Amino acid sequence: MIVKMKKVSLVILDSTREESLEKLRKLGVVHIAREYRATEATNALIEKKTFFEKTIFALPKLKKETKSTSGKPDLAEAEKVVAEANSIMDKINGLQDGKEKDKKEILNLEPWGDFNPSTVSSLEQSGFSLGFYVLTKEQFKNLPKDVKYVKVNKIKDTVYILAIFLKGEAPVEIAGEKLFLPAAGLKQLSENIKKKDEEIVNLKKELEKFAEKKNVIEEGLKELNVAIEFESVNAEMNTEDRFSYISGYLPVNLVDELKAEASVNNWALLIRDPSSEDNPPTLIKNNRFVEFLKPLLTFLDVTPGYKEFDISFFFLLFFIPFVGMIVGDAGYGAVFLTATILLRFTVPKFRGRIFGLFFVLSCSIIAWGTMTGNWFGSETISKLPLIAALTIPQIAAFSEVDTSETVRQLALGIGMVQLTVGILINFARKMPSLVAFANFGWLFVLYGMYFVVQFFVIGGDSINPLALKLISIGFFLLIIFSYQEKGKNFFKGTLVGLAWSPLTALNCIDILANIISYIRLFAVGLAGWAVASNFNAIAAGVANTGGTAAIIGAAAIVVVSQTFNIALCTLAVVVHGVRLNMLEFGSKVGMEWTGYPYSPFKKEGV
Repeated sequence: MIVKMKKVSLVILDSTREESLEKLRKLGVVHIAREYRATEATNALIEKKTFFEKTIFALPKLKKETKSTSGKPDLAEAEKVVAEANSIMDKINGLQDGKEKDKKEILNLEPWGDFNPSTVSSLEQSGFSLGFYVLTKEQFKNLPKDVKYVKVNKIKDTVYILAIFLKGEAPVEIAGEKLFLPAAGLKQLSENIKKKDEEIVNLKKELEKFAEKKNVIEEGLKELNVAIEFESVNAEMNTEDRFSYISGYLPVNLVDELKAEASVNNWALLIRDPSSEDNPPTLIKNNRFVEFLKPLLTFLDVTPGYKEFDISFFFLLFFIPFVGMIVGDAGYGAVFLTATILLRFTVPKFRGRIFGLFFVLSCSIIAWGTMTGNWFGSETISKLPLIAALTIPQIAAFSEVDTSETVRQLALGIGMVQLTVGILINFARKMPSLVAFANFGWLFVLYGMYFVVQFFVIGGDSINPLALKLISIGFFLLIIFSYQEKGKNFFKGTLVGLAWSPLTALNCIDILANIISYIRLFAVGLAGWAVASNFNAIAAGVANTGGTAAIIGAAAIVVVSQTFNIALCTLAVVVHGVRLNMLEFGSKVGMEWTGYPYSPFKKEGV
């Protein structure tokens, strides 16, 4: 459920501003209503943070991370490490730029051959100078007759000439690109590149030593983030006369803690309910089972609005069977479960909610795969006595009769249940407003459209006569109640509904699309089964050719194809399983996912 919030306004003496903010941060219960005012102090800290992040990203990765043995590093130590590491990286970048410049010079000089450019400039003392020109075929043809030159090279339609100018002669214009000689020749440039490469290798070895201090930079970055938040809040406080004040939100169950702290520090405190214009943060608290969903919502980076409905329980309730049907393979479920247990004991962060979520979802996949007798898409495995005994014939993946219609009906049935629950939740949310009764209109339309789907998608001789009646009743209720906003005239609301009836009709068609969307529970599962079984057939064909090489090839086909299929099934869970809950179901509940999480002002990570 979404925890109720209170809006608080805190007034303190400006002379105790920073001291009071430290105490407020230590208390760690108030979510500050941020205004994000930029100051020189915050900008400097943010620039430093960018510098830290760039350094962490650029440092080489070690095969084995090392921990600092000198206690917890501080920001000053981290800044020193960052400065030294960046000094080395700047040298490496400078050498890389120099290499690129040398390579470009070599490309320019190669058509002329190897020579020492310094000798060219010394020739000017002998009474003549040289000009290096790159001409097109046409430019060379139109070269002035009085130009003294030597044709050095010709590559395709490009001509390289060495023009000779005597001292005292009038300058001659030559159409073409003049080459400005570098300080070194080809041999020297190549040696320069080699020396730079050696320097880069040595510097990179030196930089690897700083990779061992990456944790020092990371700890410094955490401290820097804390400093940025503190300075930001400090900058956002409003000041009037001798007082400073700031606003924020906190959960109702933490109000007494703030009151006690305010009393001790002589803070003026105003606590009230958020107004309709306020936009409080969202804090969701659920039982331990529903909390399994939290890692998924964090990964998706979605939060319900404060005034919206927390659908976590229903999301998880339907998501579990969705995942089972979408993956649909007990063998894959066993792979997921094994990986989940291994990660639990090898990765420290893979515990608690995230372990629970993956464990439950893996069991759901195994359960559905067991009921359908689908183990790695293998018909041979499905016929084993124990597997066959646990298989439900009406939905079996390998059966002499077509079971696809039963599974499609089951998918549609689950969809109808979820959409019905969503509409009823929306009805409860909008009560006692008359607008709530428009949800009964949506229910009638939903069940009318269900019969339409049965005819067009499942197949039948004719549409159930109830379909038109249900849709008509629902459409009538939608026109009457959809625009009966609180405090408005009933007949005026009905007229508005009538005026917007074309849009309502389009939304009714959208209901049809919502129902059909649940067919994906059948279709995606069928696709995964088809990929697995077809590759198994290919592997069996290869193995039947005989020989050790054929068996190895067949095994390789099975392993690669099953791994590929597992990856596709995992992606399908995110694309389809999440979509059905967030879009089809969420839209019926009235979810817009416009919220942002409750994040109290407190000192963390340092």
